[in-house]
Parts: sequence; structure tokens; C-alpha cells
Amino acid sequence: MTFLQPALLWGLPAILLPVVIHLLNRLRFRSVKWAAMMFLIAATRSSTKRARLRHYLLLLCRVLVVLLFILALSRPTVGGWLGGTMAGAPDTVIILLDRSASMEAQDPRRQCSKREYALRLFAQAATESAASSRFVLIESVTRTPHEIAAPSVLSGLSLAAETDTAADIPAMFQAALDYMIRSETGRTELWVASDLQVSNWYPQRRAWQRLSAQMAALPQDVSVRLLSMNEGYHNNVSVALRLAQRQKTAQQQHLELALDVSSAVAGQHAFPIIITLDGTRSQDDISLATQTLHYHRSMKLLPDSQTGGWGKVELPADENARDNTCYFVYGDSVALRTVVVSDSPLPARYLRLATAPAPGLFERTCEVIPSSEVGSIIWQDLAMLIWQVPAPEAETEALIRTFIKKGGSVICFPPGLSGASVAAVPAADSLLGAQWGPVEVAAREKPFRVPVWDAHDGPLADTADGLSLQPDRLTIYRRQAMLTEEATNMVWSVLARFADGKPFLVRQAMQAGCLFACASLPRQDWSDLGDGRVLVPLLQRILLQGGERLAHAETAECGDWKPMESQEVWRCVDSAESKNPQWRAGVYQSGTHRVALNTPVREAIPDAVDVDTVPELFGDVRVQILDDLSTRSADKLQSEIWPLFLFLSLAFLLMESGLMLMNRRARDASSIGRETV
Repeated sequence: MTFLQPALLWGLPAILLPVVIHLLNRLRFRSVKWAAMMFLIAATRSSTKRARLRHYLLLLCRVLVVLLFILALSRPTVGGWLGGTMAGAPDTVIILLDRSASMEAQDPRRQCSKREYALRLFAQAATESAASSRFVLIESVTRTPHEIAAPSVLSGLSLAAETDTAADIPAMFQAALDYMIRSETGRTELWVASDLQVSNWYPQRRAWQRLSAQMAALPQDVSVRLLSMNEGYHNNVSVALRLAQRQKTAQQQHLELALDVSSAVAGQHAFPIIITLDGTRSQDDISLATQTLHYHRSMKLLPDSQTGGWGKVELPADENARDNTCYFVYGDSVALRTVVVSDSPLPARYLRLATAPAPGLFERTCEVIPSSEVGSIIWQDLAMLIWQVPAPEAETEALIRTFIKKGGSVICFPPGLSGASVAAVPAADSLLGAQWGPVEVAAREKPFRVPVWDAHDGPLADTADGLSLQPDRLTIYRRQAMLTEEATNMVWSVLARFADGKPFLVRQAMQAGCLFACASLPRQDWSDLGDGRVLVPLLQRILLQGGERLAHAETAECGDWKPMESQEVWRCVDSAESKNPQWRAGVYQSGTHRVALNTPVREAIPDAVDVDTVPELFGDVRVQILDDLSTRSADKLQSEIWPLFLFLSLAFLLMESGLMLMNRRARDASSIGRETV
């Protein structure tokens, strides 16, 4: 037996209070021998023994009442059949099942995955202590409540099968909370099975505070039972796609493939890697000396190939098969068109040259238009929009927003507005509600520098060969940084920062496309971006990203990708098996459009939330944690039995009342006897 409020056990010495009071009462009387009463005392000696026994029983009842009351306040819990019997079956059991890819890790001792073992434990727990309850399933992909007959049927349901997705645990609890409010579930237990991955639990989210307060305020009794399966990996290697792009030169077309091969455990690993491109398999042997290896491969395509294709990368089997394969697609050979909207001739010239340096050779075209001609833009075949003017009209802004959501790329450069403060540049002077800060000028001998940037993700990432773009060598004399979420309601991902922490390059994802913002301009009085060593790869990468929608090829993470309304029928092309793109990785095709869906990279990161900190996320809601699944079974889930202690204390109070009544009757009879004598 354990206690949820063990600090209250310091009140146990209070059980001595009845004894102390009894002893103090005895000190109030002094015995005086009286010869006339000696005969009566001898005559009633047997009655005195019975009275003393009643006094002892009365004292015992009072001690037990205080003891049981203190134990009840300490909220004792017990496991097994006793805990289930004393607590009683809840009215509703809501099962929150983590179906993320990391839950498919295999344990050789059990010969099953964490998810399968959790389903087995749920079935056992329901048989032991909740057979009469109503069961509702909320799983991590759809997060939609489904009523089920019993947990024993979960092993045969597709909604409880393996997936290649990640999980959002706070969103699952929010779905459970909404269901409890809507359905008036009565006394409810939330059964959770998860490996406690930080990337799925988001312990720093403010949503936990709101969730815990709302659950604690519900009129019904709510408690949480967590099956913690955070055993981690012992030997698992994963592969993730960084880049798969068609490249064209005057002589040859080839596919540039960049991968990240990672090990969950540090050490020396040697294994083969198999790459399949358009049905042709090839194998390389690689050695992994660090936890992550950036692997690059250039693969030739047919010189006259104009259509796209697909492929996959496979690693040998290990603890988790869900992260051993990644898929890629490459698009059709299409010309990529860019429009630069600018009223400043010099920055516009640099931006046009960086985007389309040789239009006839690399199939890049770029058009520069003033802000007055924005209405002439043809959006259907546009890959990238470069915006270097103040905010457009509402109608144009709506077109730009739609363009981004459909997969286009937009990058904003400062309009060059001057101002002494942030308030001098209102949100209306920016694109899509984003807000520019004031123009800042650095001293000539001490220009702004960009020492911090993301070398693994985004348009400033290292090349496939591991070469750095070195944005820290930029010399910037003027800047107009985009304000981030501290000052606006927009949430940006900062890809590069100045030395003082202000953002140099930021990104915001908007469905299929992205909006970028750069804090300086390619002109001599602003920066040396015009030399092209950073600007050219920056714009070319954003252009290729926006061109994916025109090439009919797309890469996304499984679970995050949603098809457009016009693309209704998707068939799997990487396997004869029928797969659901909502939760299974693979290559899918709708008409001429292909998409490669992969397991989220964060699913291979073994970091887990500390079990001891989990109850803090739930505030005042009761939480019982089963954290050692290798030695325990489901019938040891803990249940609170404080109502039993309250019932026992009430029983002893009634017994005390009975003894008091008997004692009074005995005194009355003795008084009558003395009067008769």
C-alpha cells in the first residue's frame, strides 16, 4: 500500500489524544476509603470488571477513528484485485493509445512491440477491475473517440494497428476532455500507454496547465493510469531523407540524394544500405562511428528523361522496423518561374540574377515587376514570389496566401521603411500580417554579423557534401528584422540569428508551402549579399521547394500531410499491399502527382520525459504510474481505497456510540440499586 499524500502521515501521533484525555480525566478523581461503602464495592466487583472492559473498548474505538481518518486523508492506494474491488469499477474508461512509430520497438523478452504489449495489458486490466465499465478508444492519429465493446478487441482493430506517424499527447487529452464534457461520462479513468517521448508529450506546452485545471474542475471523478514504456533503445539505427532533387547540366541529368543515418546508441556500426531508384537496386556498405552520419549519393538519370520517379532507402532489420526505410520522389523536368515585386532597381537586379543566372541552361526564368503591376501575376505556373515592397491590397494578399498554401514559396525582403521605433512600422506595412521592425544602421567599423544558423535544416543548411554556406562571413550594415512571436501573433522558425539574438532569416510553414523573411537587402549600403555566395544558394533552394508543386512531386512526414481536395484517390505505388496514407509511410500517386511520406525524424530520437515529473503535468488530477513493465502485470495498477477507511471510521463511531449508551444504562442501573439499598 502506498499513499498519494504521505506528508499527512505525520499526524499519526494524534491517535494518542484519546488516551491522553482518558488519563487526564482519571486524574480529576481522588479515591477516599469509606468503611460504609466497602461492603457495596465487594458486592459490585463483577460489575466493575465489565465497566472497565467497556471503557477499554470505548478508548480503542476512539483511537481507531482518529487513525482511520488520518489514513483516509493520506489517500492510500493498493494494487491487484484488492485495489480494483475497493475502488469499484469506473463508469467510463477512456483508452489513450500512442500509435507513434517509436511504439513499434521490439523487446526480445516479450517477442512483441510496445504497442502490442500495451494492448495485452489493457485487456488484462479490464478483466480484473473494469469489466462492467464503458470503454472508449482515442488513438494518436485521428484523435476521435470510438466506443468499443472491451479492450480485448483492440488487437483486431485497424485503429489500434501500427503506424509511421508521431503523436500529440496533449491533443489526445484535449479530445478526451471534450468527450467527458460532452458525454457526461461519470466516474472516469484515463488509461494511457506511451513511451513518453519528449517530441510527443511536449512537456513545455502551456496547454498542460489548461488541461489539468479543466479536468480537475469537472464534476465527475477523473483519474489517470499511465503505462510508462520508456525503456529506450539498445540497438536501433534509423534513416531520414534530407534531400532528393533532380539536377540538370548540359551533359547529364542526375538525382542528388542526401540522407541522415543515425544510431540511438553511440558506438561503431557497420552495415549495408540499399537504395532503390525506379526499380533498380544498389548497395553501399557504410560505417557509423558517430551517432549521425550525413550520407550523400549522386545517381544518374537518363539524359532525355523528362518525367519523375521514385525510390526508397533501406537499412537492415533492428529493434524498430518503422524507421529503417525512407522514401523519396523526384519531379518532372519543368522550367521554374520567379516573380520579383520591387520598386528598387538595384536590389531587384541582384535578386533576378541570383534566381535565374542562365535561363536557357538551367530552366530558370525571373520577371521583375513594380508594385503597381501585381495584378498581372499568373499564379498557376509560378514557383517563387520575391516580395520587396510594402503590404499589398487585401485582394492580392489573399492570392498570395492561397499560393503559399498550395505549395508555393514566398520570401520577403525589407521594404526599407525607416522608423525610430517598432511602433513606427505597423503590421499593415508587412505581408500577411507579419511585422517588420525599424531599420537599424551599424557602425562602419562594427557591422552586424550572423554567427548562428541552422546547418541541418532550411535554405542555409550545409550542402550534401557537408560544405557550409558560411553566413557568418556576411557583412551587414543595415538591417530590418522581422518581429517574431514576442511582438506579433505569428509564430516563426528562426533559421539564422544576428549576434545580439535578432533574427536574420525566419520561416513560417503554411500548409504545403512556406513564407520566408530576410532581414537585409542585396545592395552595397545594406550588405554584401549581392556577391551571391549566400544569396544564390538561399534563393535556389527556396525556388526548388516551391517548384515541387509544378513537378508533381512532394515529400512530407506521415501524419502531417493532408491531400488537396482535388486529389481524392491515392494509390500506393511502392508496394502491392493496400496502405492508408493517413498513417503509413510509402509512395502514393494521384493522377500525375506523387508524394513520398516518411516516418517523422523526431520518432527516432530516444529522449523521454522523466517519469517523476509526469504527475506535475496533471496538477490536482490523480495519476498512477506503472513504470516497470518487465516485472509487473496489469493487475497491479494502483487504486485509491480512502473511501474504505472512511466507512471503517464511521463504523467505529457507531460502535463508540453503542458502548456509550451501554455505559449510561449501567450507571443508571447502579444508581437505582444504591437508592434501593
